[in-house]
Amino acid sequence: MDNQFQAVLFDMDGVLVNSEPHYWAEERVFYRELGVPLSDAQLQAMMGGSPTANTRKVLDWFPDLKIEHDELTRMHEQMLLRGLKQVDSLVDGVADWIERIRASGMKTAVASSSPLLLLDYARERFEFSRLFDTVVCSRDVAHAKPAPDIFLEAARRVGAEPTRCLVIEDSQNGVNAARAASMKVAAFTGALAGSPAEGADWTFPRFDEGWYRRIFG
Repeated sequence: MDNQFQAVLFDMDGVLVNSEPHYWAEERVFYRELGVPLSDAQLQAMMGGSPTANTRKVLDWFPDLKIEHDELTRMHEQMLLRGLKQVDSLVDGVADWIERIRASGMKTAVASSSPLLLLDYARERFEFSRLFDTVVCSRDVAHAKPAPDIFLEAARRVGAEPTRCLVIEDSQNGVNAARAASMKVAAFTGALAGSPAEGADWTFPRFDEGWYRRIFG
């Protein structure tokens, strides 16, 4: 079968699992207790970024916060894990899409800015080894999203040309990273905690038959 794409690269948070609302809730409490309440705009700016990059943003926004960057990143990752543990299933329909994509001969990968701590939990909890050929996280590359590194590394691992990869994302950082990698990108809005990302080739709300046909033909 002559597929339009050689590989489909999935972001995790907000695409595979509806974790972003839990992260936002945890982040609000966590940072408010540190005396630095985050605005919706600041939370939106953190979507799709790695904890290392996001805690650097927090320290830039609140320079009086007396915590070392490495320690804040460790605390931030533990807070995100608490949020992820509140998710009990994959987003509706996404497993069916993945199985259909793989049956069509395309490779699949998780390409997430989340830290290894979260990916390891999700890999076991949601059986990623059954659904994906590889999993790439922020620790595997020099730069997290919006840099293209994570997507390019995922494409390399599955042997796909970047221009023949489709990225499925929800955040603006992720869409920008896919564009920088010269990949097509579909923005999923069905689990959004913030505003829809701009600049995607497709914007879709559901992993259903109709949208599968529109995107994959």
